[in-house]
Amino acid sequence: MGEGRPSSSTLGEGGLFVTELRENRCRRHRAPEYVVRPAPDGGWRWWLRGQDAAVTAAGVTPTATSAAAASEVLHIRIIAAVGPTEVVADHHGSWRWRLLTRAGQVAAVSTIGFASHWAADRALDRFRLEASHAELVDEEPRLIRHPGRR
Repeated sequence: MGEGRPSSSTLGEGGLFVTELRENRCRRHRAPEYVVRPAPDGGWRWWLRGQDAAVTAAGVTPTATSAAAASEVLHIRIIAAVGPTEVVADHHGSWRWRLLTRAGQVAAVSTIGFASHWAADRALDRFRLEASHAELVDEEPRLIRHPGRR
């Protein structure tokens, strides 16, 4: 095994290399999903992972509980398809989309900045499709205990 290439033993019939490629392909094309997790700034927040497993959207304000964040996901599913939106330039010169409530408050934002207004608008179209069909998955953070520590 040298220079990052698989050894010949991994290229045999049904070998490891083929299996790894199949697993990667499956990971790249999985169904979109909402994930509710503790927010870095406190509270709970939801994120939307797209078909490529990258996080494409997020809730704006943290909620007090995971149940409240999950309830927000239900609201986002409803307004994602028909809710008002805007595409704006951020302070870095990138373009981002925002999903708004009827009252004009920001309900969801793109987590990725785009090079053009057109690219952000295309990502918004994809968000609308994925957000209305994505499932909410339970991904509770788990404590990892180390031997010899309490």
